[in-house]
Amino acid sequence: MKRRAGMVAELAKRGPGGRVYAFRAAPLPAGSAYPPNEMKGWRLTVLSGKRFSAVFEVASNGESEIVVTQFDGPLSDVAVNDFFVVEEIAVERQPQ
Repeated sequence: MKRRAGMVAELAKRGPGGRVYAFRAAPLPAGSAYPPNEMKGWRLTVLSGKRFSAVFEVASNGESEIVVTQFDGPLSDVAVNDFFVVEEIAVERQPQ
């Protein structure tokens, strides 16, 4: 299973309704970059801060930016300097 780590460097500007679904990341190890669009559909788990253990699905990514889908809600309370991991595994959702 592929896995990528990082830290939130900057949140994107708020969109309609004041929601944020993207951020600029500082890939870890420092100086590395994410392969563009490699992480689409992968699970992003927040590892620190107020949203510790929150899970999101990646919609797209660039070398240092990540956009999550709207399925799991906005990145509310995710903050600069929060750590995360993105893994090549699908997000498990409860049936509605």
